Amino acid sequence: MDELTIRGAGKMANLRAWSQRVPECREGEIPVAQWFESNGISRKTYYRWQKENI
Repeated sequence: MDELTIRGAGKMANLRAWSQRVPECREGEIPVAQWFESNGISRKTYYRWQKENI
């Protein structure tokens, strides 16, 4: 596998993971700020991925 293919596979894995995380946060019963903290995700990272997954 060349580097580009490996990078592309990594990007796709991230997209799949975030496509699950965004709805999990939106539909959760805990406040968003608490969800960020408990999942070790920064607010900036979450909103960047939310924008890319819309």
